[in-house]
Amino acid sequence: MSENRLIIVASFGTSHREGIDYSLGEIEQAISNEFQENEVRRAFTSRVILNILKEKEDVYIEHIKDAL
Repeated sequence: MSENRLIIVASFGTSHREGIDYSLGEIEQAISNEFQENEVRRAFTSRVILNILKEKEDVYIEHIKDAL
């Protein structure tokens, strides 16, 4: 029986959409490619950044505590 595992890619975060898509997205994709049997999810540690993204970009990303 295989066990499903979760990999959380956590960072402080960035309010720049390009930084999310290109820098963090590339890292997450590399992890996902290496560990294909695991779910890979993004989480930020900064609630300030999360609020900025939600208000200005209408983007929701989990806080690290919510992802756990």
